[in-house]
Amino acid sequence: MRPWYRFMFAIGIAIPTVCAFAQDSCVPTIRSAGTFQIDLSVPGRFVDVCAEDKALCRTLTAGYPASISTLAYFVLPEDWKTAKQNPRGFRRYLIAQLSGSMTPDGLPAFKQYLHSQRGQVPDHTALPAVLTSKGRASLGIVSETPDSISFGTVMKLESTSTSQNIDLASINSAIIIRDRLLSLYVFDEVRDPNAVEPLKALSERWLKCLRENNHSAR
Repeated sequence: MRPWYRFMFAIGIAIPTVCAFAQDSCVPTIRSAGTFQIDLSVPGRFVDVCAEDKALCRTLTAGYPASISTLAYFVLPEDWKTAKQNPRGFRRYLIAQLSGSMTPDGLPAFKQYLHSQRGQVPDHTALPAVLTSKGRASLGIVSETPDSISFGTVMKLESTSTSQNIDLASINSAIIIRDRLLSLYVFDEVRDPNAVEPLKALSERWLKCLRENNHSAR
């Protein structure tokens, strides 16, 4: 198996807290990587850490390989305002990346691999020092279309500084946008590891926004 599958899932370093999902419209958000330009169409009001603080962006994405281009690292506006005054974890965050090693032609093989693994992908990303792992549970493949596939995980984490237990859910999607492959991550804390429907809905909303504003549907 080629090593690109290792990097389709990664954890951010922020420690989230619970917050209800906002059902806002797709917000136009143009980003570029080389000659490739895309409207990330973020599903709601978010602040892009990479646009506001490049050094922090590099820190947050340090675990990714050099072949990956991070287009944006979105956090809630109120969290960003608080973080500038009193740094702490973000409650929810969305990451958009452009794959440098996997092309749209590789998506069928990746789908096949995911199905063979029942939606479980090995995560080789090291946890930040402030967190320790207490185990994880796969949500399996949560959605699939001709141009995308999404799969999820719930991780049990513990803060090394506060001994606080955290159930962090994530949905990772691979989606074809024109002639490129994007990797999207949606993270949020859940009170109940089984209560992930709002997170799934947010992930689906983002995919829908991207298709609508970039004419990528096949």
